[in-house]
Amino acid sequence: MSQTHTLARNDSNRSRRSIAKLPLTNEPSSSQEQAALRSIFPTYNPEVPLNQQDYFPTQTSPTHIPRAVINRTTWYPEPEEEGREPQQLSPVTSPMNGNSAPRWPRRRVEPPVIPNVSSNEHMKNLWKVSNGWKASASEGRVYCMKLSQEKDAPVYTLSSASQPFYNLRLDPTSASAYVTLSRHDPSKIYKTPSPPSSSSASSILGGVVGHHKDNTNGKAAENKNWQEVLTTTLEEESRKHPPEDGLVALLYPQAAAKMALDRPNDAAAVATAETECARLVWDNDSASHFLVHPALATPFCVAIDRSPAWSRVEYTLEHHESPQHLAKLTRDGTGGGWLEVDTAIASKVDSFFLVDVAVAALLLVAAADEKNAKVETFEPPPAPRESAGAGGERRLSRREEKKKRAAAAAKRGKMEEFEVDIESQDLSFAKLEQVGKETRDKMPWPLRAAFKVLSAVFKCFLWALTLAFKALAAVVGGLARCVGVKSK
Repeated sequence: MSQTHTLARNDSNRSRRSIAKLPLTNEPSSSQEQAALRSIFPTYNPEVPLNQQDYFPTQTSPTHIPRAVINRTTWYPEPEEEGREPQQLSPVTSPMNGNSAPRWPRRRVEPPVIPNVSSNEHMKNLWKVSNGWKASASEGRVYCMKLSQEKDAPVYTLSSASQPFYNLRLDPTSASAYVTLSRHDPSKIYKTPSPPSSSSASSILGGVVGHHKDNTNGKAAENKNWQEVLTTTLEEESRKHPPEDGLVALLYPQAAAKMALDRPNDAAAVATAETECARLVWDNDSASHFLVHPALATPFCVAIDRSPAWSRVEYTLEHHESPQHLAKLTRDGTGGGWLEVDTAIASKVDSFFLVDVAVAALLLVAAADEKNAKVETFEPPPAPRESAGAGGERRLSRREEKKKRAAAAAKRGKMEEFEVDIESQDLSFAKLEQVGKETRDKMPWPLRAAFKVLSAVFKCFLWALTLAFKALAAVVGGLARCVGVKSK
């Protein structure tokens, strides 16, 4: 457990109220003689060569804390590790010493294994375990369900290979949220819910006539195979911090609550129902979530392991008394993932509905972690230098020159089009004159003579008319000078 080392810490600066602390059952009493303090740092022995010095503490671990509780990288070699050490050493050796080799093992570069999703036939056994059946040692196994989330909605679905099994829905309120966990019977065929009907005139008339009742019956038939197993309300955020008790949610299975309500006068039934009610708690000292269950003396710890290299986050429900984990939720960068539940571990706990509680706890922690995830912020880029500014001005001047060249090219293109149009008109007039001349040459000579006479008479008429206008203009100009009007 990545966070369980805090469970065994004996620090006087932290209060004993922390839920992350184990009971002081194995600590020596104050009446016993206190042993002398021993340093955890190795002592140099001048009588031993350097390659034989003890480069690790002489005290392997605290004597009053079980070894299984401490889960961290050891600072001393263990017997089983010494046998594997030659296989983990890198073949590259230091050039200073040919016999020396690095003490660090190779870094794991293989991608993590993606488990196979359980089939719907296997989920029938998980359905029985979720309803209170205890799996034997031979029947216990790990079930894997695929995780998916609706777009822009806090609705999570855990599915088998063919159909959904769990559905967790968060309905936000002004201060917290309502939580509903449902299970789908794997022995029933899952039917995809029909989309909501459109607000057309036919649907309105259908509702008036009586089709609304049929729609309600259809939804009830769709939800018939879904069973609500746990409902709760998330506590306000302020309750997670001191001086409050850190309660996040009270996870009370529906079956246990119904048994307590149906038989309120039966003390045994009420006590049995109370042992099924778990609490999801936030501990400020260890900055971790804990699942406190009445059937266990110490709580489960929700350990969070982030792997940015593989874009994955693992949420593991761990207990210091069990080497295997009860449940583990893995989320990838796409928002999906998978959840694994070990029914062999669940059968060792005196609880009928532990699987439902564990699934709800992991999904709630994952939803809260996604909501409170830190978004990385980066500093703005540095201000541009003077050289960069000069380069920018040069780029602007080049752009302006390109624009001017493009405008001049467009104007020159228009002028060329106008000149081409005039030339085409001149060519058309020349062609018409050529055609007229050829037509006159083909006519007989009397007609050609008549045309020439008529053209000469017309030219003479135009010449005489021009002379008359010029004479009239001269007379008018002379009269104007006589009157005294000066020409501009």
